[in-house]
Amino acid sequence: AISSMRNIMASVLLAVIASACGDDDPSGPSSNVDGLRLEAQVAQLTSGSAFFSAVVTVTNTTGVSITRNLSLACPIGIQLLAVQGGASVYDESERECGATTNAVTIAAGQSVTLTSGTRYIPTLLETVSPNTYRARALVRFEAGDIALVEAGTFRLPACRAEGIGTTCD
Repeated sequence: AISSMRNIMASVLLAVIASACGDDDPSGPSSNVDGLRLEAQVAQLTSGSAFFSAVVTVTNTTGVSITRNLSLACPIGIQLLAVQGGASVYDESERECGATTNAVTIAAGQSVTLTSGTRYIPTLLETVSPNTYRARALVRFEAGDIALVEAGTFRLPACRAEGIGTTCD
């Protein structure tokens, strides 16, 4: 099962890299691997919000149910890379998520939506400058395998304190 999952992850990685070449669609490209289509987007929760997240839709394109084990603590992570040159500016791939997994079964032709949970932009701005970045979602499968799913671009906004809250442009 682990060998099979590693083969799936290698296929996901190759398909994601191949599908990402030359694609500037902000909604992110999709990847089709072993009966699963993965689509990702990284975005602010609402306009002006100080929070953002990654959302991955996993669609079963086969005629049978597919079960995958995902990290229970943090199934989806985020990476931000410089648009020019691809240098990593923010990377959750090394985040410790624990070994506990959750089996997710996707019926034939159905989809599940996974989220990273919210991230607070002002905390990120302590180490990363406001700019537009290439975004990736990290789908954490069992045994530490991570599928990188291109998620288009994400504009990290500047933020300012307003009253008792924070507004990000």
